[in-house]
Amino acid sequence: MPGTERAGVRRPSPAGHRRRARGGLYLHLTYVHKDKGRTEYVLDKHEERVTVQLAAYRRFKALTTEWVGLAIEQARLTLAEK
Repeated sequence: MPGTERAGVRRPSPAGHRRRARGGLYLHLTYVHKDKGRTEYVLDKHEERVTVQLAAYRRFKALTTEWVGLAIEQARLTLAEK
């Protein structure tokens, strides 16, 4: 996919800013992977990189949803011809 190779890791959830007990400002990422909820705290200085990763993930999800829909439609049309 164009643009995603630069992003590296894909991240599914939007990032929010949180202040942790140690006083620093972190990005708070919450997501579900393999039916298990997870939370990550990323240093605020990595916000730009994480934002790019989130955008790449959203694009990936949109394209795969479209591709699956098109594959289902193609399968139905192929069966209808026979």
